[in-house]
Amino acid sequence: MTILLEPLPFKEAIESFRDKVVLPPEKFKELTDEAKSRAFSIAGLTRQDLLADAFAEVERGLSEGISFGEFKRNLGDLFERKGWTGLAPWRAENIFRTNIQTAYQVGRYRQMTDPYVLKRRPYWMYDAVNDGRTRPTHAAMDGKVYPADSPVWDEWHPPNGYRCRCSLISLGNSELAEMGLKPEESGPLYRPDPGWDFNPAKAAWGDRVAAARLGGFGQDTWKPLLAKTWKDFEGRPKEIPYESMPARLGKTFKNYLGEGLSRDEAKEALRSAYYEALGGRATTLRDPLNEPFEAGARLGEYLLQDKRLDGREAYLPLLPDVVQNPYEVWLSPEIGEKSGRVVFRKRYVKGYQDNKRRHMVVVADSCGTFGEGWNMVYSDTANYARNQRRGWLLYGR
Repeated sequence: MTILLEPLPFKEAIESFRDKVVLPPEKFKELTDEAKSRAFSIAGLTRQDLLADAFAEVERGLSEGISFGEFKRNLGDLFERKGWTGLAPWRAENIFRTNIQTAYQVGRYRQMTDPYVLKRRPYWMYDAVNDGRTRPTHAAMDGKVYPADSPVWDEWHPPNGYRCRCSLISLGNSELAEMGLKPEESGPLYRPDPGWDFNPAKAAWGDRVAAARLGGFGQDTWKPLLAKTWKDFEGRPKEIPYESMPARLGKTFKNYLGEGLSRDEAKEALRSAYYEALGGRATTLRDPLNEPFEAGARLGEYLLQDKRLDGREAYLPLLPDVVQNPYEVWLSPEIGEKSGRVVFRKRYVKGYQDNKRRHMVVVADSCGTFGEGWNMVYSDTANYARNQRRGWLLYGR
């Protein structure tokens, strides 16, 4: 019997790359280094369609294992057909190798920080290629061993520069003894390349080493990484308008309990009402930018958790209108203060007036294509709306 061994896709690397946000250079320059590691951009290339083409080709390199030569040829042909001829060979190599290597190292971090692995291999060793292209500071780090939770890895987690080929190797006590290695007693005196002195894996996944030690972080607190607000965009009003509600409100959890339903029956009734408002369990809404907002079962189950059934569930029928006909759409890079994870959160904002002429603000959030949160407030609506209108304005009426 012939057994064919085929390489498997590096799923953690692919997942971390797919979660990146494609940005034009002018937006990319405004980001912190941590946020830049979760975005994809090419200097001098402002066309969003060409950036999307380049992103797709890098993703093919990860998922299908295409070579640099094939990447350069495919991307060059795509760009030429669309009238852009600025893809020099050195530039194509930089795009390909830096993004592929970053995705590999970020994916490797996910594997090395699995609690089972971390318990048995609690040390990491820096591994440089050590050839004529290895940078002196990277070569000096070669063979250095530190505990996985050492602050050294907050600066020296590969890649540590453009086209860096360094990596980390996880080790247990038996491997250390076998290799005659000991953990370093002090940190290195040298620094990574400028702009690469941070851990891109923590930005992607959060501090999984600390999470494993502490048993998780609990609910994170998110801090904006971009200081822009509605004030920075010409013509945006201080107050958002309040429009008539386009949909009938639903019942609350308490309403269903008052009708004699059990808690489980009341939840099922809410679930059915939510999906009816959406038009199905696997509903993908399209926003004014024609970008998807997955509003199906994943978001539904989140919104129907016991702790969220406080009366606001009656307003869930407004969700499709908020996403499809928002007053504004914002994109905000944010970092978890506990985890260190970086996300790009898209925020849909709209004001309504109910039949008692009371004002409310409804906000829906998404990360990537998935809807992840929803809120509505009646009290202090002006201040609440202003606090939500931050980041980059993607769309505004």
